[in-house]
Amino acid sequence: NILEKDTVFRKNEIHVKAAFRIAHMKYIEEITEELHRIIHEYQEHNHYEVVIEPLECMPPVYNDEKEAEEAYLFFRQYIGDNAVPVRSEFPPHGRDDFALFQHELASGLFFFLGMANIEKGITVGMHHPKFDIDEESLTFAVKTMSMYLFHVLQSRQPKGIFENQAG
Repeated sequence: NILEKDTVFRKNEIHVKAAFRIAHMKYIEEITEELHRIIHEYQEHNHYEVVIEPLECMPPVYNDEKEAEEAYLFFRQYIGDNAVPVRSEFPPHGRDDFALFQHELASGLFFFLGMANIEKGITVGMHHPKFDIDEESLTFAVKTMSMYLFHVLQSRQPKGIFENQAG
């Protein structure tokens, strides 16, 4: 991170400002303690004064395994066996806005939506000047996600709430 332009440095003084991100928030205390231990060890061996301000951590994007499995089974049934590849890694860390929403709500699933269509020549990824999107993927996404949302609401509500009440 860039220090404020009004920062005044004394001779032989080093300022370091850093943020870190971890995959599981349950380890934040342990990691923070280890960072403090390493910094203090460096300070003692090199006879430097080290001042540590509170460390801030951006929450990670983390899909709950049970919810992710439920979603996978739904999409596999709705779309087909090969339509939803399961990714074993954590979602990329560039999803800060979703991470903040997910952390605030204590739940949520992060999905990727394919937007390419080789037959139409739509193959360039985002952030490229020739990026394009297959508009049909948006229709598919809205329909599919709406059906999944209905499935989740239906499975978590008392029986009969979504049944036809006329009669």
